[in-house]
Amino acid sequence: MAVNPLSLAESLRPWRVAGVTHFLREVLGEDDTAAPQAGEFQPGVRLEVSVLEQAQEHSPAAAPEPAPEPLKEGNDRARPEVRQDTWPEAWQALFARTKPAPVLWTYPELGLDLSGQGSKLRSAHLRELIGQLQLPRGSSTFWPLCLAAEENATKTEADIFKGGLILLQPKVVVLIGPRSMPLADLNIDLHMPFTQQIFQGMLFVLLPEFAAILESASLADKASVFLRSALARISAAFQGQGS
Repeated sequence: MAVNPLSLAESLRPWRVAGVTHFLREVLGEDDTAAPQAGEFQPGVRLEVSVLEQAQEHSPAAAPEPAPEPLKEGNDRARPEVRQDTWPEAWQALFARTKPAPVLWTYPELGLDLSGQGSKLRSAHLRELIGQLQLPRGSSTFWPLCLAAEENATKTEADIFKGGLILLQPKVVVLIGPRSMPLADLNIDLHMPFTQQIFQGMLFVLLPEFAAILESASLADKASVFLRSALARISAAFQGQGS
């Protein structure tokens, strides 16, 4: 029922001041004009707080919880068109023997190792590292940063390396040693070992220099643990690989 401010009982005036404009009384047979005693709780009486409900409806909604930030990606420039028929014959022949795989490995001396002019110890240790990861057969491929010695690498070879990445489309690119970064000429920000970054849909991970891994068993173990963690994030990429 509507509240008459003049006839309102003293015990109900505080509700009027709070903005309550209507009171409802259940029909229990008592006198409608009877007011509850001050300080007495009346179970047969409830308050219609329409004013408060309207205020709640028009109040601003609580701010949603911020979404977790995604893994930062590199400056993803448009991929250029790759014309492998313009590459030198040695690169074309190497690419013809290179099979796509989820994980691509590279380091400054890889071109020499693939040609048999490099270090057998380094090649054996790389096979051991890959074996520790227990990847399905066919999960790894190798694409060099340059074919000859590092000091003779050219800008053209850097472009060929990046073109190979576009054609091979690996999920992970393992760069062994910070010396790989200027040779790759990638627009990513990896300078310290055991760091990673996504660029053009590929996860790039940077390991220590091969010489340091060969000299330190603990560093080799750390590299294995780091790679396991990185590859676990893209385990779906290995589905369908041969055992």
